[in-house]
Amino acid sequence: MILKDSKNLFTSTKTKFFELVKQYGIILLVLIIAPYYVLIPLFEYETWPSGHDSMGTVFNALEVVKTLREDFHLPIIWQADNAGLKGNPHWAFYQPLSFIVIYFTSALASLFDNHYYVFSGMKVAVFLSFIISEVGMFFLLRKIFHASESKNLISLFGAIIYLFSPYRFIDLYSRNAYSELWIFTWMPFYFLGFYKLFFLKEKNGWILIALFTPVLFISHLMPSFFFIMLIHLGFFVYLLIKRSLKTFLKENKSTLIYWFIANVIGITASLIYVIPANNALKHLNGDIRGFDRVDLNTVLEHISWCYAFLDLSNSGERWQAGQLFLISIAILLFLFIAKRKIQLNNLAVFLICTLSITIILLLSKTAWQHLPPILYGLQFSWRLFLVYSFLCSIIMALLVNEFKVKIPFLILIIILHFYSGAKFLHSAGEDMVHNNYNAESWLNQLYREKYTVPNSHSPQSVLLKTTEPILFNFNYANEVGTNEKYSNNFILNLKPGTEILSHHRKGNTFLYDLALENPTFLIVKQYLYPSWELYIDGKKSKDLYLTDKGFIGFEVPRGNHHIKLRTN
Repeated sequence: MILKDSKNLFTSTKTKFFELVKQYGIILLVLIIAPYYVLIPLFEYETWPSGHDSMGTVFNALEVVKTLREDFHLPIIWQADNAGLKGNPHWAFYQPLSFIVIYFTSALASLFDNHYYVFSGMKVAVFLSFIISEVGMFFLLRKIFHASESKNLISLFGAIIYLFSPYRFIDLYSRNAYSELWIFTWMPFYFLGFYKLFFLKEKNGWILIALFTPVLFISHLMPSFFFIMLIHLGFFVYLLIKRSLKTFLKENKSTLIYWFIANVIGITASLIYVIPANNALKHLNGDIRGFDRVDLNTVLEHISWCYAFLDLSNSGERWQAGQLFLISIAILLFLFIAKRKIQLNNLAVFLICTLSITIILLLSKTAWQHLPPILYGLQFSWRLFLVYSFLCSIIMALLVNEFKVKIPFLILIIILHFYSGAKFLHSAGEDMVHNNYNAESWLNQLYREKYTVPNSHSPQSVLLKTTEPILFNFNYANEVGTNEKYSNNFILNLKPGTEILSHHRKGNTFLYDLALENPTFLIVKQYLYPSWELYIDGKKSKDLYLTDKGFIGFEVPRGNHHIKLRTN
């Protein structure tokens, strides 16, 4: 009897498995392959097209993985990419979740590649984020179009369109905003919970809201704040247009209770990150109040860039955040003007309301002139293109469902949509990877020729030409002025005649034995601990200078000396 039941269970499981493969196998294959076409330049080169938004991420991961592999100790000290790469000792406040993913993928990659494991880890993490974002959008659209016979096809189309959002190319290859890419990943899951709760009256939607509120915030605070705000503000406007607000509140008491519980849990969990992050920014920016670190003129300048992003006549420029998206919005608005009865009318109205507010914030200088300054630092107007891309992807799927668009036309739309992003990729992204970031060096050629000479101790390292102390971008510190044996990214401006005899780090204490041909003013990258102490040959020195750029400077006499830097 038991043998027969086991056989039946095996047969039943086998049948269900093959049914799932038959139903979702091709879809899953497409979702896995599609990201490759966005990431082609990354896989053609060994390194990462890194700008200021992800350079700190790279060095952060490098430092953490090196510590885990070579000199394991607690607490692990790293350089957090926050507030102009100044760092914070307690947490990587700018993008903690994405950092954790990078630590994990880089550590795995280091098992197979000792040299380029951080770059491999970055690529794997981005590829993973793209696949998850596609899967999230697929299941969101499948829920929206659950009554349609073509729900799988429409959902797959929407997922690919979302993946090929041209702004995603800009985020990756121009802005290098690695953490922002993770907002693309989590938005569909949050919205799925919101849609289930308020449009389908499925109470379990609150779980997704509660879960993905903190996930969004610890991925990247600024676009997450605006995404959640715009979704709720758009829904409020939708209620004013479609029905009585008082009636809605009366008829949906239980729904609102679940919504309230979800937000209490989600926001409370988020505050574990948001409050320390705000305090860190207060500390890093002196008298600037937390996130209020951008003035109105900067915001208005960003808005002028957004006009270029959306300019339909701007075909010759690289800044195009989705002209096909604009066309889809125009078609949907035309259907409303023509008073056509749209199948998912309520959702369409809600999307138009939310998108209209998003575009106002993207393009209206007048609106920002009347908003509180605390929002300035959260804005950086182009970040709203993440929300714009998300909403427009759903709108395009709505139109496909409305017009019963056939497969060949869907393929044509995808190709054209990809082209508007890929045109930027091939005109700027690929060249950026090729020209500025190669396997030989983190220093670009111009910087290398102007400021450095080869280091005879190591072909992988360079020395500064000048004997004057200089403060330069610490992003490249891992290659500057050290020999291979003692390579580190802490001391920055080593010059000819300055030699590291030994180097050791013990927790929060940094020990150096130096041989100096001349008195030398050394500049190091600090981790912004509350206080530092300097000891030269065992004697405490008061000649320690802190700069507003996050550096420590001190002078060491000629000769051999033992240096100890310690922080509380």
